[in-house]
Amino acid sequence: MKIIVFTGAGASKPLGYPTTLEFFPKSGLDSAKQEVFNHLKKHLNTNIVDIEDALDILEKSDEFLNTSAGDFVARKLTDNWKINIKNFTSYCQERCFHLYGFIPEEKKVRELYLPLLTNLDWENNNISLFTTNYDPVTDIIMEIAEEMDTPAYDGFGMRGDWKPNKYAHNQTGLNIYRIHGSMSWIQQERRIKNTRDYSLRAVNNHEHLIIYPGFKGNPEDNSHEVFSFPHDQLRKQLKKADVLITIGFSFRDIHLNNIFKSSMEENSSLMLIIINPDWPSGLNGIMDSLKVTHKNRITHLNEKFGGDNTIIKLDNMLGGIRYLLTN
Repeated sequence: MKIIVFTGAGASKPLGYPTTLEFFPKSGLDSAKQEVFNHLKKHLNTNIVDIEDALDILEKSDEFLNTSAGDFVARKLTDNWKINIKNFTSYCQERCFHLYGFIPEEKKVRELYLPLLTNLDWENNNISLFTTNYDPVTDIIMEIAEEMDTPAYDGFGMRGDWKPNKYAHNQTGLNIYRIHGSMSWIQQERRIKNTRDYSLRAVNNHEHLIIYPGFKGNPEDNSHEVFSFPHDQLRKQLKKADVLITIGFSFRDIHLNNIFKSSMEENSSLMLIIINPDWPSGLNGIMDSLKVTHKNRITHLNEKFGGDNTIIKLDNMLGGIRYLLTN
């Protein structure tokens, strides 16, 4: 049985990483940033701003204001409004490093992920783990796999060079794909490197390879290969998979939603298990729609990742799927 695991921000919450709704501080912004933040709250009609929604607006606004038409409009705006938006966008990106760059305790990662991976029998099966998260959790999982003599690969060789051709799809173990990149990934003099260093900040001779929250484009269309490759792999693997398990994912990425939707339509055997305390309706109610169309193939496990009953219930579900596939 081919199983794919897909993790979102909610999967890292038990390890101390905030979700997109917990991104902004409750206080402490300077007056210029507070002004932009207040306008965001007013525009979004909410007191709790989601970083996904914020950067979706800010990045598009910043892009427009840097055009000739944007410059024309900006002359009629509040003094320094153009630079304030740019500075707030930079602040959000920098805050990603502050919030998601700390190394989690191996013990906690082991306690959270090992029951899942053991249940999926990763030592004897080939499991694919896709994630949208930037944090170092998958690096720790790689270390745990090494300690257990279980093969694991994330696209980078021993020296940190990008080598996607080294993924092994026909052997046991774990293949890790980071959909939106990582704060430890850089491009330096045309070389793609995974530094495994989450304290780095962009300097003149290198740039970070990361898709910040709010990105709503198509990473498979004229994008960097480190982003297009895992998206392409997700699409290809879902065509042959038996089970997709999503953990803590909100289904608010248009391109990923299209991949999931088309995969459910093209692969009539694909079963979707959603692990989330709440049902994720997703952007434009995508999951509500899919639930109606594929009601017998989508199951919501309303449990927290790492909860006492989560793996037990997941095991029962997978047992039922195995029975269906063999009978």
